[in-house]
Amino acid sequence: MPKLELKILGLKQLEKNLRKYPAISIKHLQKALRFSMAELSREERPPVMPVDTGNLMRKTILGLNNPQINVLSARATINVKYAEYVHEGTAKMRARPFIDEGFIKAKKKIEGRFKDALDAINKEVAKV
Repeated sequence: MPKLELKILGLKQLEKNLRKYPAISIKHLQKALRFSMAELSREERPPVMPVDTGNLMRKTILGLNNPQINVLSARATINVKYAEYVHEGTAKMRARPFIDEGFIKAKKKIEGRFKDALDAINKEVAKV
């Protein structure tokens, strides 16, 4: 499966605030993660995601990992064995890279949300 990357501007400042003000930082970053997963969910729907039976779409799970214990990670899981074949293609079927396409469509909004989170963190930290 593909490796997808985001560029988060102001990462050094974000890391500094996360160490110094974890509660403030995590609150805003979890909000950005939730938005990001929702945005990916919107963008990885038809026509980007191929639909035959709808099973691929129904079995896609996007969500935060343990948000209640201040973990900043999210996961996308597709619970059908043939998802990789659909995405990457086979000798008899062309590739339909729905994950890549959905991510590319959502990327600018996601990066913008993390920029907004960093701005909100900096604003709140300035009040401390």
